[in-house]
Amino acid sequence: MGRERRKNVRAYQRETNRLRVELEERFDSLLREQDDLADLADLVTARSAANEPFHRWMAYRQGFAPELVRRFLKNSKPESGPVLDPFAGSGTVAIECARAGRTACSIDAMPTLAHSLASRFLREVPAWPDMSMTADMGGLWAAAVHPAHQAAVLLAAARTVDGEGHRRAERLKPAAMVQQILEWMRVDCASPLPPVALVLCADARALPLKPASMGGVLTSPPYLSRYDYARVNEPMERLLGWRTKGALRRTQVRAARNLPTGNAKAPLPEVVAEIEREAATQGGPDRVRTVRGYFSDLARVIDGLADTLQDNAPCWINMAGTDHQRVYIPSDLIVAAIAAERGFRIEGIDIARELRPSGRHLGAMEHVAPRECVIRLRRKRR
Repeated sequence: MGRERRKNVRAYQRETNRLRVELEERFDSLLREQDDLADLADLVTARSAANEPFHRWMAYRQGFAPELVRRFLKNSKPESGPVLDPFAGSGTVAIECARAGRTACSIDAMPTLAHSLASRFLREVPAWPDMSMTADMGGLWAAAVHPAHQAAVLLAAARTVDGEGHRRAERLKPAAMVQQILEWMRVDCASPLPPVALVLCADARALPLKPASMGGVLTSPPYLSRYDYARVNEPMERLLGWRTKGALRRTQVRAARNLPTGNAKAPLPEVVAEIEREAATQGGPDRVRTVRGYFSDLARVIDGLADTLQDNAPCWINMAGTDHQRVYIPSDLIVAAIAAERGFRIEGIDIARELRPSGRHLGAMEHVAPRECVIRLRRKRR
């Protein structure tokens, strides 16, 4: 490549990435690794929950570690109201808050996730009289009468697919899986959780909560262009009677390409438009709609959090950036910028890990890679 051409390429790259460079520079002093969260890379994954009581009932790849909830309660000192998780998933926040004697409000758009989370607060798990005649999940579901048995079938159905919704080669027969989960439930519920959690099935973009009613937030929204949660949860949802994934997808934050686009009118930082322009050159209008829809949805979520949180309440958001069709998208910093415009003070952006090695240059910065972070916010006083 000749000298003049290299000069032109660098000039194009500087202009293409100018607002992202400014964003990285704006938050550089807040973007760091915390000494007291040195093991944060382990805390933002659910691997450690596999053997813990109540958590082990559901292997959920998109979750985070119970220890992150414990750190949140210890370090952020949430206000007196419930701790909210508007993307409850497997229910890590509700379970750990209950263990600490703290009230939680857990919301998920997926009916089966809300159903299975509510089952953690059962007081009894009776034995299943006879499941010898039920060869598949549908037969087990039809035979399940007690709420504990229904929960066990749903949780077993969840284990038939991996974290991306692809069907697993079943190692155990359906009845054996259900029996295994029922045994975990029986052992764990011998020391039951206190019934201090409110579990709701609702859309996180339209929280059904009173203003200034929550004492804190710990959550992990969907990451851009990652998982279609309707697909991941389809084996469970089918048992509840959902015939199509379309109805479920309409309640999801638009993080994946195959989700309905709908309206995307929320005011967003100018850097999102810069990303859209580059996405248009790399992938066309579909990519642009995905980016715009995703951040518009997250802006609506953050508006709702600002409305429902008490003054000075903490809000921790686990968020990751991405290389979306070769376009660098610092979702962590964009969410921080949106929150700063919507009533939050940013206390820190703690780096858990870089998601992949990168040789990317961004302005004067080298090796810029998508990160997974915990964004620590606090609701400003009104």
